[in-house]
Amino acid sequence: MNVLHRTTPDELASEIGEEIAAYIVKAREGTLQLEVGGGGKYGKVKNRS
Repeated sequence: MNVLHRTTPDELASEIGEEIAAYIVKAREGTLQLEVGGGGKYGKVKNRS
């Protein structure tokens, strides 16, 4: 969990790529919007960049 919560955005991007790092940063900031799943469907990211 330290990696998700304390690693800098640049360090994340160098290891996992810019797109996934941006999602993690948005989740940290509370701005990542998700569509709720249900009825056998998974939820998904709403505000894809």
